[in-house]
Amino acid sequence: MRKYVFMGIDELGDTFRAHGTEFLEGEHSFPDFEEDPQMWEAFLAWENAMIDRANKEWQEICGPESKIFLEEKMESQFRRMGFHGI
Repeated sequence: MRKYVFMGIDELGDTFRAHGTEFLEGEHSFPDFEEDPQMWEAFLAWENAMIDRANKEWQEICGPESKIFLEEKMESQFRRMGFHGI
């Protein structure tokens, strides 16, 4: 499984973990897939839906100018690339 978290960027360009609701603070998963166009489309639909929901929650907390994004966790990336020491 690929693991994702919501991140934001502050006015100095530093990234931070989103906070404020259980959904924003949670770890979210999507099944692994390799070069499968239908799974890629499913992932993009899932990712867009997740980001839309998260930004609605986030903007209720921090205002309309603030946005967050979904980022794959490093341990998930390394696991997919075959680095098993993490």
